[in-house]
Formats: sequence, structure tokens, C-alpha cells
Amino acid sequence: MLSTKLARTLRSSDYSISEEDIRGRSYPRDNIAAFRRREVLANELEQSLAECIAELAKLAELKNALTMRLRDLRALLSPIRRLGDDDLSCIFNHLALALDNPSDRAASFARTICKVCFRWNSVARRMVNVWTYLSLQHNRLPPTTRRSSRTSRWAHFSYQASLFSNAPVHVKWDHLSGFDELSHFASKCKGRLASLVVYMPWTDVDVLAKDGFCSLRRLDLVLFHSQCLGLAALGSMLRLEHLVLSGDGPSSGSDLENTFFCLPSLRHLSIDIDPPLPSSFIALSLAGSSLYLATLHIRTGLSIDCPPTAAHPIQLPSLVDLLLERSACALIWSIRTSGLKALGLRNVDVAEDLNGSLFEGLHAMLATAEETSQLTALSLSNVSTSLDREKAAIRPCLLQLANVTTILVAPGRSSNGLWDIADILAHMLTVTASAAYMPNLQIATLDCRQTPASLSLLRAFYHSRASSQLVDCIPVGKLRILYTNAAFLA
Repeated sequence: MLSTKLARTLRSSDYSISEEDIRGRSYPRDNIAAFRRREVLANELEQSLAECIAELAKLAELKNALTMRLRDLRALLSPIRRLGDDDLSCIFNHLALALDNPSDRAASFARTICKVCFRWNSVARRMVNVWTYLSLQHNRLPPTTRRSSRTSRWAHFSYQASLFSNAPVHVKWDHLSGFDELSHFASKCKGRLASLVVYMPWTDVDVLAKDGFCSLRRLDLVLFHSQCLGLAALGSMLRLEHLVLSGDGPSSGSDLENTFFCLPSLRHLSIDIDPPLPSSFIALSLAGSSLYLATLHIRTGLSIDCPPTAAHPIQLPSLVDLLLERSACALIWSIRTSGLKALGLRNVDVAEDLNGSLFEGLHAMLATAEETSQLTALSLSNVSTSLDREKAAIRPCLLQLANVTTILVAPGRSSNGLWDIADILAHMLTVTASAAYMPNLQIATLDCRQTPASLSLLRAFYHSRASSQLVDCIPVGKLRILYTNAAFLA
């Protein structure tokens, strides 16, 4: 309305002066009336502008009121929008740390938060204590990156790693090439590469000696057949605490003879490589990584180029969990430890794989200044030996096992002249019960061959221990016979 009135006023006004007036310097007689009309017109224009400005101010106030109302409506629809950034951060931290396994799920939860809206994204980026696990996998990328080249793939990795500069980076690389690019990415992480799962041939292990991998704390190395150049490159990882070696052995086992790796911070070592590795390689590597080693699992055989003997002991003062399989069980002759809590021996024929008695080797390994060892769990699975071989050493060894609370024995190979290890233990723990071997035994699982001699031993063993201990004697083929067949216990 005001704009229409203003336009009408402008059209009705006459500001023109003729050229004749200008040349002759003559003015109309009613000049005073003209000036008055112009003055009135100026006042009307000023008033119209003031009314327009007032109307615009009212529109601005209306806009602000509508904005506030809309904000209130949004707050009613989503109460979480009323929370400040600090409140949101506290909630996100609490939810992330309340997960079952925060180490690998908290960052995944935070990445999900980032996708909700821009505000949540900015809040989640500031959750420094949650970004403690940034996991990147070679075969898990966004659709826009998955179709691009490998260069874009590593660019995506670098971008993800740069977003969260305080988070250790965990990478799984299952591509069988491109290890130079992996090394380049590790150098860009600037000391934040914490764990790595990698598949590579023996010939490319030297890539791991570069500076980008020095910060690794865990390495899962899956190797496959090729010419071996040794594992000396691992020696540059002075912070490495967890090492898992698996896959195929080198093309020639002799390539590893008289070689080793030295990892002073190593706490867990697991080796599962076939064909067997040279015993000298295992012994020298253990000797160079012995100070903090707490868990040792060797599921591979040994090619005996230098037989383990008591004359060359390997001191492992921090070892608490030891698992040996096949011919690696011969290491009990050279390993010396005083704090062992759990011991497992699997798939071994003492006559073929060990140079001597099994219990004699255990007695030598567990020998300390104290009369009894700290061993609490003993597992012997598929172990075959002979009673004549073990007769002299089994008694002093059982005296050392006074603190054992759990024993699990599975049957070994059946052959003429051999007693199963379960039969031997059941015999010793039954007929010599007065000697109080293993007085703290709480759970005993003896899985013997189903022969009359084995069943009689199990029956006697059950009666000698069942009154005060929890005992499970499990004959082959009769898993619950002690609980369902009363005639067996008669």
C-alpha cells in the first residue's frame, strides 16, 4: 500500500524547468507555489520512507519470532537438540566406554555418530579419549573409493588417519603386493601405526625394517613360500609386544639356520608355521627376547639342527603360559622358568620327538629353589610314552606339581608296549594316593582308552578323589558314564 502511494506521488510531481526559462533566466510567477508543492512532496516522501522502514522492522521482528518458535518446536520434537556440546560429548563418551569391547568398538561407534549431522560430527571429532582405535582394512572402503585405483585407496587411508591425529592406527593389509605403498603410508602415520596384519612372502619381510613400522606394538605376519631372507628386519621394532607368525615356512629351512630376531619388549610370541623351523632359529630368538616374554605358543615342529639340551638353557623369567606341539616339545629341555602358571603339550610321541623322558624334561624345566613350582594348569593332549621311560622321573615331577588345580589329559597313540599318558597319571595318582600327589587338584579330566585296565584305573582314581575333590573321569565313548551308570562306580 505504501509503495503504491509513493509511486503515485512521484508521478504527479513536476520538477521540470523548460529550456526557455533557463536561457532567458526568467521564472514563472507562481514559483513560490511550486517550491511549496515540492516541499510538501518531500515531506510525503520522507513519511512514506519512514512507514516502509517501520514495516520492514515489523517483518524482521516477525521473522525472529518465527525462528524462535521453529527452534522451540524442533526442541520439542528432539530433546537432545537442547543439549550443549559439552553435554553431548559426555553422553557420547559414556556410551562409547560402556561397550562390551571398547578397544575396537568405541571408534566404530564414534564414526557412526559423525554421520548423523554436522553438529554431532564436530562434537565427535573432539572426543580424543574415544579415538583410541582407528581400524583400516584394505578391502573395506566407501563405494566412491572402492572403484578407484590403489593410489586413491591409500589416499583414503591417509585421509582417515589425518582426521584423528591422536588415534593409534590399526591396519589389515591382505593384498599380496604393494608393500612399498604400505611403507609409505606407515611413514605418513608418524609413529601412530600400532598394529598390522599383513600377508607377504618371505622375500618382502625386509620392508618392515623401515622407520614407519618402528612404532608397531602388534604384528600378525602371515607368510607364504618363497626364498627366505631371514627375519632380522623385525629387530627394528623395539616396541613390539605381540608377534604372531603363521603361514608357510621358507622354501629351504636351512635359510633360517643361525639367524634370529631380537625383540626386547616382546610379551607374546605365537609361531604356527609349516614345514618345521630350525631349532637354532627358535632358541636364538627366544634368548634375544626373553626378558618380558609372558606367553609362548609354538605350534610347529622343529628341524633339529642344534638339539635343545640342558647344557644351553634359555632363561624366561616372566613366562606364565607355555604351549608346545610336536617336536617343539623338545624345548622343555632348554627352557628355564620359575613363574609358569599354565603348561600344554600336544601331539607328541616321546620316543620319537624327545631325547629322554617327558617327566624328566618337565622336572628340569620347572626346577627352582623352591620344592614346588607355581604351575596351576597342566594339559597333555595326544601324548604317547612308555612306563619304563617315565618310571624314574614321574615321582619327583609330581612332587613339583603340588599347586596344580586343573589337569586335562587326552589319549595318545595306541601301540604295543606303550602306555597312554592318561593311564600313567591315573596309575600314579591312584595307587600312590597316600603320597598326596597334587593335593590341590580340583578338576581332573582323564580321557583314557576304553580298555579294562584304563576303566579300572579310572574307577579307582574316582573313588580316591571324589570324596573331597571335583573329578571328571571321561572314558572314550562314555562321556557321562560316571553320572548315569552307577554300576561303573561299584
